[in-house]
Amino acid sequence: MKQIHHQNLTNAAEYMTRKEAAEYLKVSIVTVDRLINRKDFHGKVNIGSRVLIIKSVLDNYLKAKAS
Repeated sequence: MKQIHHQNLTNAAEYMTRKEAAEYLKVSIVTVDRLINRKDFHGKVNIGSRVLIIKSVLDNYLKAKAS
């Protein structure tokens, strides 16, 4: 995971690349892409051409979907 400081964020957040998220969830990158492109997932951040995922939002999203 990476610590990234972005000018639009008030606090540094833990971000994951798509590959790191796939490894974390034990799924393919394609599955991660499907998840982060859902309209109800709000943890995707585009910085230039990079796509990063906010880990805490990912964790909370998955917990809410599991309930």
